[in-house]
Amino acid sequence: MKNIQLILLLNFFGLTLFSQIQTINYDDGAKYVGEMTDGLCHGKGKMYWADGSTYDGEWENHTKSGYGIMTWLNGDVYRGNWENGKYSGYGKLTWGIGDVYEGNWANGVFDGKGKYSWNSGDVYEGSFKNDLKHGKGTMRWVNGDYYKGEWVEGYRTGKGYFIWPDGESYKGEFLNNLCHGKGTMFYKNGTKTKGTWANNEFVK
Repeated sequence: MKNIQLILLLNFFGLTLFSQIQTINYDDGAKYVGEMTDGLCHGKGKMYWADGSTYDGEWENHTKSGYGIMTWLNGDVYRGNWENGKYSGYGKLTWGIGDVYEGNWANGVFDGKGKYSWNSGDVYEGSFKNDLKHGKGTMRWVNGDYYKGEWVEGYRTGKGYFIWPDGESYKGEFLNNLCHGKGTMFYKNGTKTKGTWANNEFVK
């Protein structure tokens, strides 16, 4: 069912432009209010879905594209850029449970520089790839743990620096979150152990 609510006639320097604001009620219970072209959502508009979710922003050929805000009934909110209906470019996603990601996206996943804050208080800031910590980044845990260094597919892998809450620290190579390879362990009594490590154990 279609209802054309408003037709705006604008005149700039002798050029006449038409912008149609329409209301469309779909059979599945969804409702769209905004600009359209050839029967498709195109331009700025807001979609209301039957499940309570909404999208308010820019459209291109009936697909979310450009800047827009998506909200879900569970409290999740995304504010940012879209491309082909997926998060793309810079945006901020806040989950109803309290987690927050703000940064770069590609094809609907974390990709590039970003910051993820958990509702527990843990925070990671750095590079992401395919939704995972990947590249260089810093992780701070609410219990006092701290890591700065390289990540591969969500794991501390490569060169990095880890500090425990009691003041002890390790600087060197990691593999799958463990001290592994060349590195130095610094103890709170002032001593240190330098050499080769394997799965968190000193080898030589």
